[in-house]
Amino acid sequence: MRMANQVPEHLWLVVGAVLSMAAMIAYGMQAVSRVLERPNRWGGLVFAGSFVPVLFAVYVVLTQGLFLWQQGGTAGLGTLAVRIGLMLFAVVGARAQWKLNEVHLLAREMAGVAKLGLERGNP
Repeated sequence: MRMANQVPEHLWLVVGAVLSMAAMIAYGMQAVSRVLERPNRWGGLVFAGSFVPVLFAVYVVLTQGLFLWQQGGTAGLGTLAVRIGLMLFAVVGARAQWKLNEVHLLAREMAGVAKLGLERGNP
């Protein structure tokens, strides 16, 4: 039963997905700017935004898993497939964010090497 002022679930999923994509793009671009130029003033905000995809993935897995647990196997096959599919997409998104974190670690190492003057083979 839904309250009159409650936002429908599909709107939360759409807004969360769009915000997650935007946060991942901004976080990826920050890795590029870290290597090519000095970090900008938005670094802290972008870093904080990098948690949006992970939190959204946890939200999706928990809500969809709790829905399936609440139904106790009485949901139809289509509903079951959609809920499991959403959980799989959330896990794939969290894995992509993990890979993006690895790219950031690599960018941090590359920026450190450039500051030392070792990028041209100098001893």
